[in-house]
Amino acid sequence: MVGAEEIYPLVGNIPSLARLLGVPYIPITPFFPWLGPLCEVLDYAHREARIVHRDLKPGNVMISQDGKLKVADFGIAATLTDTHSRVTGQGGTSGTPAYMSPQQARGKRPSPLDDIYALGATLYEALTGAPPYGQVLPYQSGRYKRDPAAPSRRRPEVPIW
Repeated sequence: MVGAEEIYPLVGNIPSLARLLGVPYIPITPFFPWLGPLCEVLDYAHREARIVHRDLKPGNVMISQDGKLKVADFGIAATLTDTHSRVTGQGGTSGTPAYMSPQQARGKRPSPLDDIYALGATLYEALTGAPPYGQVLPYQSGRYKRDPAAPSRRRPEVPIW
């Protein structure tokens, strides 16, 4: 069962998924045990805490010494009842562009769908070594007009699901 202790910001020297990705990507089999807990953390945040992370990325997914997954940096999180971001104001955007959903990039109201998109981009990077559209800048909204390369094209041993 996931609880609040899985989503609070962490302090200390706990490696992030981003640091583990420095190899240039993590092996497929060891990654799968982290996938379920990551989805459970987001489910807890959305259903129980009623918040959207809005900046989920490999650098905010932490792996503790005992191998447990933690999600850090809820600094730009928004409640599901927010009508606009407390950080950026009406119509602004916050987050890391390479992991932002199209609606988040357009400054739309925060939604769990933003985190699900970021989860997909994070998983894509974990499996291929790069975000789906590469490192992008905030003004590069055209990236959503094309599909990213299939993970198996970037890394042939990734199964085609």
